[in-house]
Amino acid sequence: MDNFFSEIYAPIIFKWLSFQESSDGIKISTIYNNEMYQTILFDMTDYKGTMTLWAKGIIEEQIINKTTLHSVFYLHYQFQNIPHFMKMYREFYDSLVKHAREKTIRIGLCCSGGFTATTMAQMSNEAIRLSDLPFHVEPLAFYQLEEKINDYQFIYLAPQIHHKFFSVQDKHIIRLDPLIYATRDIYKFIKDIEKRAYE
Repeated sequence: MDNFFSEIYAPIIFKWLSFQESSDGIKISTIYNNEMYQTILFDMTDYKGTMTLWAKGIIEEQIINKTTLHSVFYLHYQFQNIPHFMKMYREFYDSLVKHAREKTIRIGLCCSGGFTATTMAQMSNEAIRLSDLPFHVEPLAFYQLEEKINDYQFIYLAPQIHHKFFSVQDKHIIRLDPLIYATRDIYKFIKDIEKRAYE
């Protein structure tokens, strides 16, 4: 099957993938084509997908979030036949379309100097990645707030700078609950983000 795949099916599948028209907000192009493998790139605003056809009959599919560089979809499988390939490709493509339509929501987490916010942002992003949510939390120091205020859908202020809230007049600035921040209650923090993002 390995040689048969390499000689017969791989070129047919590669040609078919190469001739797919860009649609659904996904731009399709060839990035590698050599004796060992061929890779097709499916490029979107916030995500990129790749499908690699290996010479040994292995097909590898992956979707990566461009902001976080985390993989949100990864699958590799042995080629069986064309109907099996088409079923696996459809699952991959449907996931691409879902992610193409889903914009990453950038969330700022601001404290005095950005140090304590960094730890909470890292913990939050790990939980967000595992939950496959379209959020990305970025730490900020208070002095960066005015310059970066329009880069985020929401900016949460750590409790130690709540008193500066009135010097910043913007409706997407949120005072983070002191208990959530002090205990690093990531679950409640992400739930609050979800509630605000989808209301």
